[in-house]
Amino acid sequence: MPESGDLRVTKDDHQVALERQLSEPWHRRADRDEQLLVPLADGNNWKRVRFWLIDHFTGFRYGDDFDALNVVFVHEVEPGVELTSEYCMKNAERWARPQLRAFDVRMGPVQSQKARWKDTDIAVRTADAVVDYGIGPSQFSAAWAAYPAYTNACLVFAFAVPWGDHRELAVKVRDRWIEEGVRRLKPLTKEPPHRLED
Repeated sequence: MPESGDLRVTKDDHQVALERQLSEPWHRRADRDEQLLVPLADGNNWKRVRFWLIDHFTGFRYGDDFDALNVVFVHEVEPGVELTSEYCMKNAERWARPQLRAFDVRMGPVQSQKARWKDTDIAVRTADAVVDYGIGPSQFSAAWAAYPAYTNACLVFAFAVPWGDHRELAVKVRDRWIEEGVRRLKPLTKEPPHRLED
């Protein structure tokens, strides 16, 4: 027990993890089949994972307790469509709405902004949201960016940070991902990536 006058505050593990996300350098890690490089702050503490019940290309979690997570989706489009980031975003959000409803994710107001990727502006959306895993609601800050990365497919890169008791830190981590991470996503193939058979 601290002595009288001892003002030290013990940080919880989630707070420490979020602070590392704000201070550690960026690295890139490949998907299992090395078709895409995904930017990760504090890259050694992310683990590539499969998120069950949602169709995605690759994903990573930060820390053992999912202090942050990201996921990449590939959306193929009809031949002849002129791809733009906004087209990719609208297509992805149309696909995502029923997925979010199925998991009872309740989104707050969605904000729009732009980020640079290669030599173009890409669409980015942000929102705070709540999901109930059956043990009580969990709040998180999320962002997602849409890339017209291929002639016949879009990439959507999404990032989420649970608040725990640290909403302001979670928002800062999310904002760093937009400002610094979005531009670092790097396709390694000319054709859209696809998961090879397990």
